[in-house]
Amino acid sequence: MDERFELDCPDPPTQAVLDAALGETTRVRVRLGPGDDELFAELEGAAELADLRAVLSIVEGPAMSCLCRGGPVIELLAADGRQIAALNVHVKRKLRTDLWDGDAPLRDPAAVWRWFDRLGVSAELARREAVLGQMVEALFED
Repeated sequence: MDERFELDCPDPPTQAVLDAALGETTRVRVRLGPGDDELFAELEGAAELADLRAVLSIVEGPAMSCLCRGGPVIELLAADGRQIAALNVHVKRKLRTDLWDGDAPLRDPAAVWRWFDRLGVSAELARREAVLGQMVEALFED
């Protein structure tokens, strides 16, 4: 069930806010989901950060939100190690972050997932889903 609610949205998503956060970023950590303590990947360097900046484009404006947990998380880190923002790639096509209210639609979700694929995120998520499926099947075997 897709539980959605409209936000008052006093702080709507903007590309300028996202670009400012990305401009301050010197290192990126990727986790497979919100609240996941396991670090999946860590990237730094001009080329890696430029690749990420190139794919993170949103549709601006008032945003809706849903109650789903979300997907992979991209943590943006400053040179001093503090977290600038956590970007949750939500329902494979939206970006959820504390930088604004609501879930901003990604302009090109496929580009973000190609970036994830280069890191092996999609393969690991599929592997985990298969393991979960096997566990559920085992529960119902005769």
